[in-house]
Amino acid sequence: MTVVAQDPQSERPAQHATKQPQRDETPDAKKETWTEVVNRRQLKRDHKATTKRVIRAAAKDLRVVVGNGSDESVKSCPPIQHIFVYEIARDCEPESIGALMKNKGVSPIDIRKTSKSSWPSSSFRVSIAKEHFNQVFSEGFWPQGVRCREWIARISKGQPPTAEVADTDQEHEEELLHGKQNSTENDG
Repeated sequence: MTVVAQDPQSERPAQHATKQPQRDETPDAKKETWTEVVNRRQLKRDHKATTKRVIRAAAKDLRVVVGNGSDESVKSCPPIQHIFVYEIARDCEPESIGALMKNKGVSPIDIRKTSKSSWPSSSFRVSIAKEHFNQVFSEGFWPQGVRCREWIARISKGQPPTAEVADTDQEHEEELLHGKQNSTENDG
């Protein structure tokens, strides 16, 4: 319904007032007027994870060709094994680890420091040719007190670690804890 009112003192045009139709106040109508808030970041992460899984599954089904020709300039890379070396003096650098390994007859492919400078000890991820793994993964290869284990690439947040990984990490944490307690007892 529209009401028109004329202003008697001026020659202004008439003002129009319109009455809005009443809204349906039923629960279904209220839902229609509100929009649902969606976390787009979470959707994007879920989509990326799903896409990766689909691509990996598809890649496993593809046919793989392994070359058997020869060429002087292009050669295949040997299989690589990563190891985690830890409980090393804090001031040790990757070059020192590389020199130790070369003196023992193993050429490391890559050495990366994984610890922060503020930590009480240093740790490294060492990449070696898989054929040298048994030699490097022995007690006699490393100096006394240095620890070595296989490198664990990544554990998803929702995925529980395997029993072997959990035991190793728990032992390492206990050793760090006991080491800190012993050092405070000796200081006091």
